[in-house]
Amino acid sequence: MSDLEARLLRYVNEHLLPEGATPVEPTTLLFAEGRINSLRLLNLLAFVERSIGREIPEDEIVMDRFASVRAIAESFGDGA
Repeated sequence: MSDLEARLLRYVNEHLLPEGATPVEPTTLLFAEGRINSLRLLNLLAFVERSIGREIPEDEIVMDRFASVRAIAESFGDGA
């Protein structure tokens, strides 16, 4: 697990899920399984941008890249 993936996983589980919700795993489908809604996506996007130190262009904000914590880390992590 990369450092970015670990930080994302912690952020999603501690800040984006409703209290008492089952924690997500790196490959949990965030939208397909109803874990994240569009409002929470904005918070997640802001966290990712802060974490990687750059703004993500609109054309890179697509569901495939935000499907799971692992997909986000692979799309925007080191070397991406």
